[in-house]
Parts: sequence; structure tokens; C-alpha cells
Amino acid sequence: VLTVKGLNKDATVIAKAHDAESEKKLRRAGADMVVSSASIAANRMASVALRPTVVDFLDTAMQAEGAELEMEEIPVEEGAPAATKTIADTRIRDVTGSIVIGIVKKDGRMRTNPSGAERLDIGDKIVAIGSEEQLDKLWHMLAKQERTTYNGMRRAG
Repeated sequence: VLTVKGLNKDATVIAKAHDAESEKKLRRAGADMVVSSASIAANRMASVALRPTVVDFLDTAMQAEGAELEMEEIPVEEGAPAATKTIADTRIRDVTGSIVIGIVKKDGRMRTNPSGAERLDIGDKIVAIGSEEQLDKLWHMLAKQERTTYNGMRRAG
């Protein structure tokens, strides 16, 4: 973590923690995100116990070969057609077929299930679901950069 941040302070560092104490240390060292397999497993077990149908549906819909449903994080960039407009004004659902399920505002606040009155400010990140084609259309409404992939997985920027 320290080496990467020393070389590039703007680099996004994702670190793996083996326990709660190492998770705290990695965050203090500057990791932007810490992944704990124990926490992931605990959350997954709780989700399966409380909402087994939802978990099964999401697993099938999003991870199956040829899945028709994907989830994407899309930055709102300056100069993009939908930048600084409200969700209602952009008619995202009608134009792209995708569904905006959340917005992470540029200050880090999260808006889940945003209303049509929610404004898409430059620097925000939109979380949406849809088919690959629908999300491509949404991407072009919000971002100027091209969508990229890494090892078959799409990623922003």
C-alpha cells in the first residue's frame, strides 16, 4: 500500500485483509478499499439465510453464461449529453432501457433508488442495471471515455 501510494498518490489501492486488525492497518496505510474474505463470506451467508430467492435470482441473472442482466458503474463526465440534467429530463429508462438503482455523489454520499428529480452532477457515479446493449447506451449518455474491459469484465475508465 505504502509503496504504491508513494509512487502514485492518486492510484486506487485495493488490499486483502486476513482479519479485522489487518483491515484497520491497511486502511490507515492508505488502502482505498480493503477486501476481507471473512466479511464477504459472513455477508453472503446472512443474505442467503434472509433472502435466498433474491440471492438465487441475482446469481442466476448476473453470473450465468450469456447473462442478460449486468450492473455497471458509470461516471458522469463534463460534456456528456446527460451531465447536469435530472434523471427525468434525460429519460434514461425510455432512451436506454437501463435502470438507475443508485448514485454516488462526488462528495461520497450515496443515493439509493433515486427519484427522477435527482440531478446527475459532473463527478457523480451512476450505478445501473440492464443488458450490455442498454448499459452501452447509458454509458454514451453519461461518459465521454470509452468503456473498457479487463479479462472479460467491464470496468469504468
